[in-house]
Amino acid sequence: MTAALTIKKQIDSGYPVPTLILNHRDKSLKDYVWHWFLINGYEEAGDTLMVKAVTYSSSQWLDLRKLWETGHSKRGGLILYRKMEVNYKELEKNVCYVIKEQHLKLGFSENSRWLYYPLSSLNYILGTECDADEMVKTLEGFFEYAEDRLGKGKVTYKGERFCLHMDPKASVYVRDNVEDEPFLVDLIGVLEKHGTSMEEVVDVFRRYSDRVHAEAADNDEFDMMVYFEDGEPDPFVYCLADEMGHITYHRMTMPELKERLK
Repeated sequence: MTAALTIKKQIDSGYPVPTLILNHRDKSLKDYVWHWFLINGYEEAGDTLMVKAVTYSSSQWLDLRKLWETGHSKRGGLILYRKMEVNYKELEKNVCYVIKEQHLKLGFSENSRWLYYPLSSLNYILGTECDADEMVKTLEGFFEYAEDRLGKGKVTYKGERFCLHMDPKASVYVRDNVEDEPFLVDLIGVLEKHGTSMEEVVDVFRRYSDRVHAEAADNDEFDMMVYFEDGEPDPFVYCLADEMGHITYHRMTMPELKERLK
């Protein structure tokens, strides 16, 4: 019985189960028809699962099988909760990677930095499904999590575009604790040379993996997309553009790319 397993799992995890019964053939359960109530406990007796139904400020123990088997094709529903595991570690890794890239391209400087992310990329990195307001709170939690290493930061946003305001301490931390990524060093070195070809750029990727995806881009923004299929040693999609003999790149997460290509 799927409903029984689901309810037991929710209650064992510490969550009550909001429940709605649309209709029921058993008239003794009329107080539970078209009315939201909570199931916040259960007891097992052999094959019988008794659930504690709370409504109108009182509780009653009911046989779940009798409650759930309403005699109608449309029974009702349950609201399920799950604890959202936020991957702050992965976002910190991403932030440090971006700052390291800036150091490699522009040199070290101890100043504030502004890092921009679309909502879809933040959800992808953090493993969340937040809307914009929820993401603000999630990112405030990130800055608390990383404050000892990256300093005090703050978040601002407009629509679904977020800006992480990074403290100067973050730049110092990256310089002192994050090693240069050989792939990124080689890629930037090749791209700094005027007259570099697309094939030479792709060759940099192929020196680090035999699982490289490279394809021509069918849009006006860039000419080619390249990325490591397994995300190692770099998780981003690199969108390359040939601008009068000088190749530039914009890198993004896969969800961000898919949004851009809509």
